[in-house]
Amino acid sequence: VRAAIILVLLWGYAFLTGLSPSVIRACIMVSVVLTGILIGRRARPMNSLFIAAFGMLLYNPHYLFQVSFQLSFLSVFTILLFYKPIYNLLPHSNYIAEKAASLLSVSAAAQIGTLPLVIYYFHELPLLGLLTNLIIVPLLPILLGGGFLWLSGIGINIPVLTHIINGMADGLDQFSRLIERYDWSSIQNIWVEPESLILWFILIFGGAAVFLSHQVKGLIGLL
Repeated sequence: VRAAIILVLLWGYAFLTGLSPSVIRACIMVSVVLTGILIGRRARPMNSLFIAAFGMLLYNPHYLFQVSFQLSFLSVFTILLFYKPIYNLLPHSNYIAEKAASLLSVSAAAQIGTLPLVIYYFHELPLLGLLTNLIIVPLLPILLGGGFLWLSGIGINIPVLTHIINGMADGLDQFSRLIERYDWSSIQNIWVEPESLILWFILIFGGAAVFLSHQVKGLIGLL
């Protein structure tokens, strides 16, 4: 019953937010996991990701050429691939260190895969993304949850909720603008050719394969 209720609420939220590719991807992935619960089967995250990609491209092949589709799927793919190895390299002896290591691992894993596309499309190399995510990411669930209550009409008549949502949104916006003011926060005006982009992905995923397999022959082949 809980899985069925979550499915309804999940897709209701997707329709409220306009069915963007990133939201559809997340909804399909979670739907696969919840359907597995309903039928007594366990879903693997990587398989769920590919099911979501296959279903969306089957419905609309032009999704493949949308920046949001590419960034969304690539970030989740690299998170599933690199999160645990990066997390194991970071110290997590206590609760705070464990949470910080988890956030840094997720951010680093996502940026490893999406960095070439970010530079290619936006001509900018962010330098402070990992540090700013330590502040922004923990606040996003509160902001999104409160925003969903407000959009659904449940929280419209709660003035405190409205002030909290507006205050958090304004605070995150001002914090992001403050970081952007510093020249050393990013390197701008970087132009990359498509051929170089392909080489970057070969180096990233080839290097990851060598790192995870611990084989010297793979490193020689990659070089």
